[in-house]
Amino acid sequence: MVAENNVELTNINCTRKEVDIVLLQGLQLKLLKRPDLSDIAKIFSTIGSETRLKILFLLSEAGELCVCDLSDILGQSVSRVSHQLRKLKDRGFVKTRIDSPTIYYSVSNNSFPNILVNFVKMGGLSD
Repeated sequence: MVAENNVELTNINCTRKEVDIVLLQGLQLKLLKRPDLSDIAKIFSTIGSETRLKILFLLSEAGELCVCDLSDILGQSVSRVSHQLRKLKDRGFVKTRIDSPTIYYSVSNNSFPNILVNFVKMGGLSD
């Protein structure tokens, strides 16, 4: 069934007690108007790593650290930490400062990483 705005409901023959077509079409339209949900999902994917959360926490505590510092603290290879930093940088969660030959990382001025860091510092969802 196709709605007025070209919204298609593909499972109208699905077995269910009742169907509110207007509600389903309205929700489908709302979903189509939110292309940003893909970007939001990428953000959650980025922060879904314990290592990346630890890096954000450490950077917020120290102000800035280089990859070698983070590698030492986390007990992980420089390569692995660099890979995680790249993901955080690509999402805009961290920024860099170059003091040749060292690159220093810090939490970006973007509000989301700061909200996330504060959440982690407060103990997350613990009671």
